[in-house]
Amino acid sequence: MYATGLRLADDLFAAVSGPGSDRRLSDLVYPPAAFDDVGREGQEAALRATQVAQPAIGAVSLGALRVLEGFGVGPDAVAGHSYGELLALCAAGRYDARALHRLSGLRGRLMADGRADLGGMLAVQAPLDAVERVLREERLDLVVANRNAPNQAVVSGASGEIDRAAALFAGLEIRSRRLPVSAAFHSPLVAHAREPMRSALAETEFLPPRIPVYSNGTAEEYPRDPDAARELLAGQLAMPVEFVRIVENMHGAGIRTFFEVGPGARLSSLIGAILRDRPHEVLSLDASSGKRSGMADLGAALARLAALGHPVDLARWDPAAPAAEPSGGKAAFTVELSGANYRKPAAPGAGPSPAPGVPAPPVPAPRAAGTA
Repeated sequence: MYATGLRLADDLFAAVSGPGSDRRLSDLVYPPAAFDDVGREGQEAALRATQVAQPAIGAVSLGALRVLEGFGVGPDAVAGHSYGELLALCAAGRYDARALHRLSGLRGRLMADGRADLGGMLAVQAPLDAVERVLREERLDLVVANRNAPNQAVVSGASGEIDRAAALFAGLEIRSRRLPVSAAFHSPLVAHAREPMRSALAETEFLPPRIPVYSNGTAEEYPRDPDAARELLAGQLAMPVEFVRIVENMHGAGIRTFFEVGPGARLSSLIGAILRDRPHEVLSLDASSGKRSGMADLGAALARLAALGHPVDLARWDPAAPAAEPSGGKAAFTVELSGANYRKPAAPGAGPSPAPGVPAPPVPAPRAAGTA
């Protein structure tokens, strides 16, 4: 399902992997079969390397978006979490796929910068105000890098302070976990990434947005002005991710269906924790996180979108149905039956059912948002 997003990414990945390199991104995303744990762990480590993981996530997420577009599915607004903001801007038409892959590769290399200790990150399971109070009262030189949900934060800063924070939270019986990252992202410790990103963005054509894009740093819509948008994106890696406010603002703007596009379904659970009992629907294209066929996840997501009233061209699932064999007689009335128009026969006494192939009464389409 995701292969369509890898073709262009393969060429650009090889170009930045060094002279004489024949590495393809697709070989790392879809490696040959490994027959032992050592081989599988090596393949996993190679894919998780920051300079590989970011281009890979971008490629497969873009491929997933193209698959959805093939069924006539498109968002009314978009947002991303951390790296996902690059994909959100591409989905909104601010720049093309080639620019997305080029910027993804640069961001991955900047995050894998081999400098001395650039700090770390600690995920904390506690109310946001409680986390901020501990940082303030204990004079921890850390920032809240990700406000992911009302009861989930990620703090970022120097390694010594991260260790001290972990001990303090443990003493307060607050669960925390150090994240396996190479630096204190979304904090001033990675501010060195701003200038290289600014230079790359200066050479990137920014077009007017087709739909709103909500910024990680401000939680508001990205500015339409190209230079202002470039400046905001250049500093994104060193700015906190205001995901709670993003979801709140999108819901306030009328968004009721949130569709996570890309590998995994972590953002879906965060959105549910943020909106709780307020009217909303959350879907994920990878709802099973790889535990079942991607085609099964895709089919379930498309069916649910259609059931919610969003425009979905379900007939494209099987556009080339086999022609019926001639029966020898002249058919009085023939309707092609497929998964897109089949309806279960009504129970006796339940009233007439719509004839196969006759569309159901129109339902006003709710507004939908994509997350990456």
